[in-house]
Amino acid sequence: MPIVLLGPGQEAPPLDGSKMSDALEQVARPLLDDMPEGLGLNGTRSALLLAAASWNAAVTHSPEETESALQELARMFAKDSAQLGELTLPFLRLMAERKRQLFPHDDRLVMDVNVEDRGNHFYITAASVRWPHGSSQRSR
Repeated sequence: MPIVLLGPGQEAPPLDGSKMSDALEQVARPLLDDMPEGLGLNGTRSALLLAAASWNAAVTHSPEETESALQELARMFAKDSAQLGELTLPFLRLMAERKRQLFPHDDRLVMDVNVEDRGNHFYITAASVRWPHGSSQRSR
C-alpha cells in the first residue's frame, strides 16, 4: 500500500466525513465535560492529548492488545507516579472504547493536536495520516 505524504496544513481525508479535530473532541467529550473549570487551556490540551493517544492505540492495536498499550501510555503520562498512572488508565480505556464505538473504521493516526484560546472558546486543530495497515477494528 503506498504511503501518501501530506504537506503542512493538510490532513488525511476522513472516512466518515469528520475532521480529525472534531472526532477527537467527540472522543474526549466525557473528560472535557467533567473537567474542573479552572483547568482551562492546559486541561483541554491534556484531555485531547489523552484522547489522541487512546485513538492511536485503538487504531494500531487489536482490541485484545489495546489494554497493554494503554497501560504503557498511562505509565508514560504519569512520569514515575504509579498513583497518577492508575488515575489516568480509566480515562485512556474510556476514550479508546469511544473511538472504537464512534469511529470503528477510521484508520487515521493523530500526529499533532493544538488548542488555542480564542476568548469565548477553545479552537482545536489536529493533523493525521492514514495507518498503512488499516484499522485494527477491521481485523475482528
